[in-house]
Amino acid sequence: MLAVLVQTAKQLESMGHEVVPAEPKINIEQFWHDFIVVVCAHTAFTIDNIEREFGADQIKNLEPQTYNMALLGRSLSAVDLAHAKHGWHHSQYQTGLLLEDYDMILCPTVPTPAVKHGVLPPSRMDEIMMRSADVLNKGFNMGRYAFSSGMIEKLSAPVLGKMGFTLLGNVTGLPAMSVPVGMSKKRPTDWYAVNRAHE
Repeated sequence: MLAVLVQTAKQLESMGHEVVPAEPKINIEQFWHDFIVVVCAHTAFTIDNIEREFGADQIKNLEPQTYNMALLGRSLSAVDLAHAKHGWHHSQYQTGLLLEDYDMILCPTVPTPAVKHGVLPPSRMDEIMMRSADVLNKGFNMGRYAFSSGMIEKLSAPVLGKMGFTLLGNVTGLPAMSVPVGMSKKRPTDWYAVNRAHE
């Protein structure tokens, strides 16, 4: 994918665009943490609404991952959510600063080739452990411990690592598009910023 990214950058340069390596000044680890906090909190809110509107029986149909995201969301405080939302605003601001100097950000849509069907869902043992988390949480706040210990980031890395660059568009709310420009097995590590061709 890196080779395709570089090739695309060179094609844009040949058309008269200015293309330079650049990226928003964002702490990536904090970015991931803030994303997880906000998503878990909103998942808990959504599930509460489902239960209120359609009854508790509907909650039984949820996948274990979704149920556990809600469990984690309920372990958070309002201050935790406010901190994470503040982090989102920081990411929005830093990306906005970059786009004051450049017209767009050129990057891969995702950092790895598409995974095969069935690779990302948890194993049967993972599901059992996730369902038992609710029982453990009643006597001990597993959600808060999982966040403070860094366990959540480690467990979610396999999935979030496949989403990569799409999250910047989600968090900032900026318009984005995915354009099929080539195929590659290499993992991209760079971002580029692009200015319009000089007229």
